[in-house]
Amino acid sequence: MVAAEEGIDAIQLLRGAKLLFQGAESKAYIGEFLGQRVLLKERFRKRYRHQDLDAELRKLRTRSECRNIIKARNCGVSVPYILAVRPEHGLICMEYIAGLSVADYLNGTGNVSEPSLPEASKPEASKPEEACKRQVSLEQVRAIGRCAGKTICKLHDAGIIHGDLTTSNMMLRTTTADCLELDQLELVLIDLGLSHCSTSSEDRAVDLHVFTRAIRSNHCSIADQLIAGVLDGYEESSKEGAKTCQQLQVVEKRGRKRL
Repeated sequence: MVAAEEGIDAIQLLRGAKLLFQGAESKAYIGEFLGQRVLLKERFRKRYRHQDLDAELRKLRTRSECRNIIKARNCGVSVPYILAVRPEHGLICMEYIAGLSVADYLNGTGNVSEPSLPEASKPEASKPEEACKRQVSLEQVRAIGRCAGKTICKLHDAGIIHGDLTTSNMMLRTTTADCLELDQLELVLIDLGLSHCSTSSEDRAVDLHVFTRAIRSNHCSIADQLIAGVLDGYEESSKEGAKTCQQLQVVEKRGRKRL
């Protein structure tokens, strides 16, 4: 990682970069750094906050995200490399993951040669009803669920809670544009902007609960098979896996009572 003190120019990094999408807290761009394609994440200013408070929050959250990404990578979790960071600008320059999101893979849409965009940013021609969809078997669904479960468990074993687990925040990295075979794809966790450190089984279970709810919302027709794969992969990957899955049942019951 290039240190912020080395004077990386944030404006220069963003010059010529292409906006991918804008979320509630940040914007994501595709740009170039040291001759390679990169992803630039910029936490933008919130006008309703006091300027000094806003600057401090963006700086602290940027540093926290970078620390958790580096910690996760050091513990063997597949996450993007960080190439440069300017905390005072809320800017992270990181490795661009060539591939497509797990959400697009499961939906049978998307193109590995192009970045996966949020639905609101996709051109009209790429809408699901107009695209030529790939067929994804239930065996593939369960396999990708197991892979996701193992990756999440590894992140939790590193003492990190993702905070925003969805199939859109998981990428399938490929080195060949036309290769979509699962055994040749690597699952990479992205967007640790809401992550925090915790070893609590409750926090881990809530993280899983957020993920299973997102699955039921976005992949309702294959939700049972996908979640079964996730929990199988999670439980078999750690001694704490079974304990967390038991706590997940408690969290789910608590959630149903609230409804």
